[in-house]
Amino acid sequence: MAEEANKVEGQEPAPTNDPTPTEPEKAKGDDLFEGIPADHPVRKVVSDLRGENASKRQAIHERDASLAEMTSRLEAAKTPEEFNKLVEDHAKAIAEKDLEITRKDVAREFGLPAKVESALSGKDLESLRTEAQEWQELFGKRKPAPLAPSGGRTPAEPVGDAQAMADDIRARRR
Repeated sequence: MAEEANKVEGQEPAPTNDPTPTEPEKAKGDDLFEGIPADHPVRKVVSDLRGENASKRQAIHERDASLAEMTSRLEAAKTPEEFNKLVEDHAKAIAEKDLEITRKDVAREFGLPAKVESALSGKDLESLRTEAQEWQELFGKRKPAPLAPSGGRTPAEPVGDAQAMADDIRARRR
């Protein structure tokens, strides 16, 4: 009834944001693999990259939610003491996270097993290194653990025939 009241004679009704499409729509990226065999290694690489991207988007979302929560808590503080307490708590949480990251870095630097990493109890870089050196003497010299790749394919994945993949890409460009 309301639509009829707003309708002007001789004019088409304004388009609506109707979520039902008139023709079937493809999901984003469906045509990405067009012409690529189902068992081609590039499909797994793209799938892995999409998964990594999704996990990073999730981490960003969680960080943004944490920041929004902290902002609202700071805005809700009624006294300078409450505000300063919140800032102190936040600074303490950041320092704990930094120490955790430093602990992991030192353990990796000295080639210590992951279980020993949590046993490192130093409160600064020098005490962590001293402790890690003592642990290293117990376990013997080891090659430092490699950093986990943060993008691209993982080293355990088969490379496949690089020349065939390059030829496929060139053929699609022509």
